[in-house]
Order: sequence, then C-alpha cells, then structure tokens
Amino acid sequence: MDTKDTTKKLPDSFGDTVMEFAKLSTDAYRNGSIQGQLKVLEELQRDIQRKIDELQKQYDQTEVGSIMKKVRDG
Repeated sequence: MDTKDTTKKLPDSFGDTVMEFAKLSTDAYRNGSIQGQLKVLEELQRDIQRKIDELQKQYDQTEVGSIMKKVRDG
C-alpha cells in the first residue's frame, strides 16, 4: 500500500507572522478601549461643565451672587 505524505511544512516565518498578528490585534483592542474610555470621560466633562454653568447662573441671580459676579467680571 502506497501512502502519500500529506503534511506540509509551514514557512519558517509563520510563527513570527502569527505573533505579529496577535500583537496587532491586542494593540487594536487596547487602543479601542482607551478611545472608548476617553469618549466617556469627555462626555462626562461636558455634562459636569453644563451643570456648573447652570448652578453658576442660579447663583449669579442671588443677592450675594450678583455682587460676586460684578467683582468677578470687573
């Protein structure tokens, strides 16, 4: 019975290619995660600033607040 060898030898650089792909995949995931965190923090920053502005406006309408606004604005 004649059996043929069906196994093929992988190129020597195959392991390096797989490792490079794994590194690129990991880096892409990490960068995406960082970008997502940055986006969330930027939205939170805008929300906090909007609330600060609203409270400042309310405070500026009080008696003491209006005096402080005049001092602050010069």
